[in-house]
Amino acid sequence: MRFSILFLLTIVFGGCSVISGSGNRSDSRSTRAITNVINSYDRKHSLPAEPDAPKIRVEEVPVSSITRIPAIATPKRAEVKQFIRFYASDGRSFISDGLQRRQKYLPLIEKILAEYNLPLELANVPFLESRYLNHARSPQGAAGMWQFMSPTAKRYGLEVNWLKDERLEVEQATHAAAKLFVELYDMLDNWDLVLAAYNSGIGTVSRAIRSAGTRDFFELSQQGYFGKETREYIPKFHAISEIMRNRRAYGFVNYR
Repeated sequence: MRFSILFLLTIVFGGCSVISGSGNRSDSRSTRAITNVINSYDRKHSLPAEPDAPKIRVEEVPVSSITRIPAIATPKRAEVKQFIRFYASDGRSFISDGLQRRQKYLPLIEKILAEYNLPLELANVPFLESRYLNHARSPQGAAGMWQFMSPTAKRYGLEVNWLKDERLEVEQATHAAAKLFVELYDMLDNWDLVLAAYNSGIGTVSRAIRSAGTRDFFELSQQGYFGKETREYIPKFHAISEIMRNRRAYGFVNYR
């Protein structure tokens, strides 16, 4: 495995669910509202094939000349809708907490992603990795908003030693993450696989593709090639991205 970034973020179930099942009129209206939004999502979202992207490497091509990499489409999958419902109800505090923090960092993160011509939806990765906690550290040794392990951080130009840890510097760490995303997309040409590799390592994804003979993440997942964390990582990412694009519809009206 060329690198590995391992971090399991425990979702703390808060007490601010908007669907409590208590049967009162307010809860019924909330349930119907969320159901209507998800039904609208089903009707309006289509899944056109992603256009082929040029093969690129950050170290070979000036950033300004990289052709725009296609945006990340949200698939119409039961797994994605399951997490949309969760984040709009029992997991609502997870979204609110992350939204509150990301307001401070989002302009810088989006600026850097744009410099690398990457989809701005990748700004949602720190939601899953750390809820935008810049000084987060995992038991496995990952650190920072993007949860870099030390060897991977050093590979992408971050200084990590007993005096300094640039994984905790938002600007430097985001540049490193952008370079990693470009390299992964260059190798895999598929955003679901890129995100799976970000979570579990390129070796895990490459072996799964070779063994199964398919490049469809959800098919690989159903065949048991990924652990539980990675199987849930991609649906969670898509669910969060869908909610971020339609925050008002899901009731998150006070955040950018």
